[in-house]
Amino acid sequence: MKSKTIVLIGTLPFSSKNFSYTDGQCEAFKSLLNVVKNIGGAELSVVDILRISSVQKRNIVFKTYNFMHVMFSAIFTILSASKKSKLYITSAQSPRGLMRDFLFIVCGIIKQHEIIMHVHGGGIGETIKRGSKVTNFLASIIYNRASLILVLHDFYLDMFEAINIARDKIIVLPNFL
Repeated sequence: MKSKTIVLIGTLPFSSKNFSYTDGQCEAFKSLLNVVKNIGGAELSVVDILRISSVQKRNIVFKTYNFMHVMFSAIFTILSASKKSKLYITSAQSPRGLMRDFLFIVCGIIKQHEIIMHVHGGGIGETIKRGSKVTNFLASIIYNRASLILVLHDFYLDMFEAINIARDKIIVLPNFL
């Protein structure tokens, strides 16, 4: 029997000879990995979903390849983890990102993973507030299937009211950076 796995999906800082990129979410995810690596008893699977093509000027072929590589890597990792593992996802902030997260959540549901969403900022609140019926439907499925939603501050607690997310599954985890 496989040991339980913690699947961590988020963005990590990127650096090469000619280009580097980071933001608060990248740094927070990197710090989380450093902490979780020191906890024993579970196998870690990490997927960096930073799409270099989205922060660099590249041609459409590179962007498409990069997007497909990131998506297939994440989906394969989620589906290959043992049943009922933990799935941690740094939440998207845009309607397009919700579609990405939706695919990850569906894979997590198939494998009966415990889903933890970590929302960095209030962008998703604005996306829900101004969203179409499709956007809000996807957001509702994503956040209702999560067993835990982490937000950075008390003023983010209300951003899920429009999609009827139970307040007791939302926890404030102050931004430690």
